[in-house]
Amino acid sequence: MRIVLWMGCAFYFLVGVVHVFIGSLSPHFFARYDIGAQEISVILSVQFIGFLIGVLFSPVLSKKIGPFVVITIGLSMVGAALAGYLWIDRWELLSLTGFLIGYGAGTLETTVGALIIAQGENGKAGMAKLEVFFGFGALLFPILIHVLAGEDVLPLVLYSLLSTIAVLLAAWVSLISVVRPKQRFPQPEGAGSGTEGFFPESGLMRGEKRSLSLLILFAFVYAGIETSYANFLPSLMIVGGFESYSLIGVSVFWASMVIGRTVLAVKGKKIPPLPMLQISALCLILLLGVFPFLHDAILALGVIFLTGIAASPLFPVAITFAASVKRGYVDEVTSYFIAAASLGGSLISLLIGWSLALEELSVTLFLFAGLALLLWFISFRLRDTGNSFYKHAGKSMDR
Repeated sequence: MRIVLWMGCAFYFLVGVVHVFIGSLSPHFFARYDIGAQEISVILSVQFIGFLIGVLFSPVLSKKIGPFVVITIGLSMVGAALAGYLWIDRWELLSLTGFLIGYGAGTLETTVGALIIAQGENGKAGMAKLEVFFGFGALLFPILIHVLAGEDVLPLVLYSLLSTIAVLLAAWVSLISVVRPKQRFPQPEGAGSGTEGFFPESGLMRGEKRSLSLLILFAFVYAGIETSYANFLPSLMIVGGFESYSLIGVSVFWASMVIGRTVLAVKGKKIPPLPMLQISALCLILLLGVFPFLHDAILALGVIFLTGIAASPLFPVAITFAASVKRGYVDEVTSYFIAAASLGGSLISLLIGWSLALEELSVTLFLFAGLALLLWFISFRLRDTGNSFYKHAGKSMDR
């Protein structure tokens, strides 16, 4: 499965690009379609609705036609939808195309993530590697936009992405031609058959169900923070008076995410998951809360860097933690977790778009800090459940 892991890293790189596609190109969309932050928030919301539907449907399709074929479909859909940007001339149509891109990206992220997590003791390290490449994609794309700054940047970027997707698709089709296309997710000994529904009643204790619900809520809130912060960071920098650093700020954020997740992949086994979630959430509260009071661009970039470091372990640790609830149902857990994340990205981006329309940076940043406070509260509620789930999950993550 090593080659599948590296292909998965390439797919997560692409998903990372899609994650910041609208946000990084928002200044060009402003000029081309004569729109503002509220319209961008609508486009982002529709994209994440598509992402949500892709996430929810991918486990069902994986059981019927196999994860390898589902990944092929998701990759093809992202390519076809991106091609639509070459001829779209109205901003309203961007939402439809964004929906299709979101659906394909959701299918890719969920199916690839479930494949890697299902590898048992290698799942945590594999997931951390995937998230590192996700970060690389989200980091390098804004840099590319900055380097290619100009009126005709959109067609050039689209042709570059479509060429990359064509190469990935050719490599993936070649790979699955020698791998069984209907191969299912690995099932550990004692796992259910998957015909008992989402988590059999006898498979989870009451406290474990409560813990999983809290982790899914955690995914909803965290993804809303990460998605909105990354996509609206150029707008935040402009409102804060740092317009010339707007795209640089996005790159700094994702560079710190890559660094943080690389350290997690190497050293993460030595740190208990719950303290990591709690400390990271606390740091987010402080960093997001202090940002509105900064008046120096270098200090602002420094806080953005530290914000990325603080946020970097939250998603990979929480999703691996959640997937350890019931190892025979990794695909379903991953799907529900990422579905909650995509729904959070959709709804919270609308809220952030509304706050930005007020042109008061402090309102938006304090809103972010409030969401981070909710993450911190959830992490402590996880600790307070005090059931055997943590003994089992902690051992599964540390192996």
